[in-house]
Amino acid sequence: MPDLDTREWLLTNGLGSFASGTVSDVRTRTYHGWLFTATNPPSGRTLLFSHLEASLEVFGGVVALGTNVRHY
Repeated sequence: MPDLDTREWLLTNGLGSFASGTVSDVRTRTYHGWLFTATNPPSGRTLLFSHLEASLEVFGGVVALGTNVRHY
C-alpha cells in the first residue's frame, strides 16, 4: 500500500481537543499529533503529545520502528 502516508485520520472529543495523523504515522502536516488539547476553545490549542519513537532490540542489534521521514 504505497499511499499510507497520504491517507489521514482525525479523532475529536467534541470539546475542542483532537488527534490526527496518517495511517503510517508519518507526520506530514503541522497539525498531526496524538493529543492536541483545547486550552481556550475554539482557537486556543496546544500540542501535548506528538509521537513516540520505538525501537526493538534483537540479538544485540537495534531496529528502529519509528516513522520519521526527512523532506529536503
